[in-house]
Amino acid sequence: MRHRRGLEVLKPPICDCIADDIANELAPALRQSGKTQGRAGISKLGQPIVRAKLYMAAVVAKTHNPAISRFCQRLLDQGKPRLVAIVASMRKLLHIAWGVIRSGKPFDPNIALA
Repeated sequence: MRHRRGLEVLKPPICDCIADDIANELAPALRQSGKTQGRAGISKLGQPIVRAKLYMAAVVAKTHNPAISRFCQRLLDQGKPRLVAIVASMRKLLHIAWGVIRSGKPFDPNIALA
């Protein structure tokens, strides 16, 4: 069985998850019990393939997309951990993709930073 790559794999799950509830895919999951507070991680709700594809897209976008790199740098300057910045970038990419799909217009980094 050959693996499908790129948009063919990502497009149907993204459209489905955004239509249902975009927040469920990358919502933070708090780990706490009583007075013990752990670190927050990614919720395991949603489709794992979407998380995997968005993680790699966010890592690449952090280097090559000026809108995402500035967004990540702003979070890192605020003292957020590196992985939190990447997960926030994943969510930002998901919102950008939904905006491009919904509007039918090409990606504009000036709008993405607004």
